[in-house]
Amino acid sequence: MTPPPRPVTPFQSAPSERPSAKGLPPNTLPSDAHVAYRERFWKGLRRPYGITFAIVLGSLALIATCWLAVLAQIHYEHQDNIDDAIERNKNLAIAFEQYSVSTIKNAEAAALYIKREYAYRGKQIDLKKLLAEGQWDGRGKDKLFSAAIIFDEHGDFVASSSRSPLIVPKNIADREHFAVHAAQDSGKIFIGKPVSAASIGRQLIPLTRRINKPDGSFGGIVDILIEPAQFTEFQQNAIVHPDDAIVLVGLDGIARARQVGHTLTAAEDYRDTYIVSEARLHASGNVKGQGKNDHVLRLYSYRALYDYPLIAVVGVAEKDVLAHFSQRKIRYFWGAGIVTLLIAMFATLMGVAHRRQTGAVAQLLHLAHFDTLTGLPNRRLFYEALSNTLAQARENNWVIAVLFIDLDRFKNINDTLGHAIGDDLLRKFGNRLFHCLRNRDTIGRLGGDEFTVTLVLPRGHQGAVTVANKIREALRKPFDLNGHEISVTASIGITYFPDDGADADTLLKYADTAMYRAKDAGRDTYRFFTAAMNAQAMARLDLEHALRKALDNDEFVLYYQPKIAISSGHIIGVEALIRWNRPDHGLVFPGDFIPLLEETGLIGRVGSWVIDNACKQIAIWEQGGVGPIHVSINVSGIQFFEGSLESDILQALKTHAISPELLELELTETSLMSNVEDTIGTLRNLKELGIRISIDDFGTGYSSLAYLKRFPIDTIKIDRAFIRDVTTDADDAAIVLAIINMAHSLKLNVIAEGVETAEQLDYLQRHGCDQIQGYYFSRPVPPSMLEQIVERENKLLLAAAASVFVSAGL
Repeated sequence: MTPPPRPVTPFQSAPSERPSAKGLPPNTLPSDAHVAYRERFWKGLRRPYGITFAIVLGSLALIATCWLAVLAQIHYEHQDNIDDAIERNKNLAIAFEQYSVSTIKNAEAAALYIKREYAYRGKQIDLKKLLAEGQWDGRGKDKLFSAAIIFDEHGDFVASSSRSPLIVPKNIADREHFAVHAAQDSGKIFIGKPVSAASIGRQLIPLTRRINKPDGSFGGIVDILIEPAQFTEFQQNAIVHPDDAIVLVGLDGIARARQVGHTLTAAEDYRDTYIVSEARLHASGNVKGQGKNDHVLRLYSYRALYDYPLIAVVGVAEKDVLAHFSQRKIRYFWGAGIVTLLIAMFATLMGVAHRRQTGAVAQLLHLAHFDTLTGLPNRRLFYEALSNTLAQARENNWVIAVLFIDLDRFKNINDTLGHAIGDDLLRKFGNRLFHCLRNRDTIGRLGGDEFTVTLVLPRGHQGAVTVANKIREALRKPFDLNGHEISVTASIGITYFPDDGADADTLLKYADTAMYRAKDAGRDTYRFFTAAMNAQAMARLDLEHALRKALDNDEFVLYYQPKIAISSGHIIGVEALIRWNRPDHGLVFPGDFIPLLEETGLIGRVGSWVIDNACKQIAIWEQGGVGPIHVSINVSGIQFFEGSLESDILQALKTHAISPELLELELTETSLMSNVEDTIGTLRNLKELGIRISIDDFGTGYSSLAYLKRFPIDTIKIDRAFIRDVTTDADDAAIVLAIINMAHSLKLNVIAEGVETAEQLDYLQRHGCDQIQGYYFSRPVPPSMLEQIVERENKLLLAAAASVFVSAGL
């Protein structure tokens, strides 16, 4: 359920404005001066006082106008710079496209010329001489390409025009451009990915064309090698900034030529980039994004080359485009700041003059709404706030609780120690009460020692009980009143909207009545106006009192349930399970009291008791006729992280002189995953002692397999919820099988708890489960009964061994 928004009341602050006791002098209520100041501010906004409001409003309007004008100018100049850069990029991209097409066509003409001559001359062709006579390149033959090479149908080298010591491969049958032409005759030039020419220390772009034999079959290729600079040199003058970029990239995502600043490279990977993706959809366009290699944010213009699978891209860094504009923007901000300061100074001077006239009015309003002793809202303001909260609750179907709190025997303190000490107590009590509440709760002092609290309860009625107990717990620490240590208690009455009443008067009256019921019940408690809720609260309170006495009265006992090895059918250990032998109630099972132990913080003491008594029982069995038995203990997550688990175990092992290998700890998945790193450290310390670790109720929580491998775990216990229907529910059977296989793959033992039928046992046995635990073999039993079970099994084992000896004639 989504928590409702916080009701807006005159004295509440936003969550970020929550007062704090830090930095305040002792005996000062955090809400005193701070809440009063905020109250005057909010009231000033809701009920402005003429001239002051006009000054503030006019000043804000002038400041807003100034900043809006500055921001509008900044936005206009920013967009104007971006538009100019895009237009320049578009023109450069068009020129880059045309130059690249011209370069490729010249290379294509050279390839056609060589192809024809090769068809006429055959392998006797002299490419150096042939190309020296050619007249296809108006820019000069030496500038067009680095080399022309012919390879036959097997990929073997035939001839080369290279005058430089290029390393020409003897065979290129495994090259991409050779395979493309060998596969089919497209009739077009193929522009391959850049290849490395080690002898000249740079990369070259292969432009290849197929050579056919007279019968039309594949006869080889003509390979024209062009340097990447042939494509980018035309744009050298366009490079103005170090981050300006010119890229000729294929639709395959591999750059043929890339120049950033004055650095020329090739073969960069542009696959899956926004430029390639856009170019596949549109022939031209403009995009903004970070460079894949240098992560510089650029404005790009691109154009797909006509009839060639290439994209001409021109980019300029946005920071370079906006460099001069950024300096002007700073000047604009400085100017707006100075104007704002001048307006604020003028408004302050006007406000100070008017404040002298309205200060007395504000002080009177504060005195009318706030308690002068504690700084809390008084009866009038609290009543107004409660009425507003109820109006919102009706619209949003909220549950509202009203707590009426009265200090017990406060009159005795006033009579014995004086009213000054009594006032100090009220201030400090208000301070503690304030810190027991949440941001959306409200508090007030009605007068004397009577305080009221309004609670918004998004999760039902139980939240009021939690707050009431929190208030009672806060009062347990004595108050230091001018050298006197005074312990006080409070009686609390609780009513609910809409259950008990629909208006503020009714709810306060009923809460007052419930408070007197708490007084009649002996004080230091709470009572509900509604009988049913009061009975439920009393039962819980009675259970809490009984649990607090249970440890001192030695009312807890341990029962033990055997664990059975499926392979042999023998007992290999037991699990210690706590029971509460509550007077006049009989044996109480853990599910009825463990949650309350955790909620009240008693679980630490009870957990220590369980560890000590389990170790004591291990020692008794080991020294008696039963022998050593492995015992596992359930550990609460609260006990694990907030208690002294490790020291308790070490003390118990030392006190009872037992081997750590006989002790096993069972933790739930939730406990393990609450604080992974600390958990691993603690478990490793225990594991080094020899103590075994198991995960209880596996499958009902959430644990990452990656983390599971890191925990020093010995055993996984499959939760009884999956075992119950394992023979009838395909989903449960699949989960159980998956857990068994996963555990065995991690070299962990698997124990199934809650086994109650022979069919369940048969399924687990067939699928390799190691151990079982459940009513099918034995319920949890007292130590004396477990001893009988173990002794009976030992006698059966001895009898079986004797029969083996007899049958062998020994």
